Amino acid sequence: MKILSLKTLSLIACALVLVAWEVTAEIQRWHYPPLENIWKTLMDIKWKKTYSSELQAEVEFPIFSPAVKALAGKTIVVSGYVLPSDLYEGDFAVLSAYPMAQCFFCGGAGPESVMEVYVRNGRRSFATERVTFKGRLELNADDPSHLIYQLKDAVVYFSED
Repeated sequence: MKILSLKTLSLIACALVLVAWEVTAEIQRWHYPPLENIWKTLMDIKWKKTYSSELQAEVEFPIFSPAVKALAGKTIVVSGYVLPSDLYEGDFAVLSAYPMAQCFFCGGAGPESVMEVYVRNGRRSFATERVTFKGRLELNADDPSHLIYQLKDAVVYFSED
C-alpha cells in the first residue's frame, strides 16, 4: 500500500475545507434570507445602558449611526415578515427583517431588526410570506415602550418590476 505524499494530503485537506466552507455558506443562505441594504443600514447602531426612571431599571438605548440618522423622516421601502402579535389593532403590525424562527424575539437577531408599522388604510391579514411596505421612517431613541424604528403612514408596496 502506497503512502500518500504530504503534498497530496495538503491538497485533499484544502479541498475538504473549501467544500465545508461552501456547504456552510449555502446553509446560511437557506437559513437566513439575504438582507436588503435598508436593513443592513438600520442594523448599524450601537447601544448604551441608561437608567430608566419609568421602568426603574437599566435599559439599553440606541445610538444611531449617521447613515441611520440620514433616513429619519424619509420615505423608505422595506420588506420583511409580519410577526404574529396580540397587539394588532387596526393599523399596527410588527415587521421583522427575518422570518419568525430567526427574528429578534425567537432567534439571534437584535431589536434593530424589527420595526413598528402603522398602515395608512388599516391592517390587512399578512401571512408568513414577505411583505413590502413604503412609509416614513421615524427613529425612537427615548421611549423603551416602543420599538426603535417606526414606519408611519405606510402602504403595502408593489414594485413596478
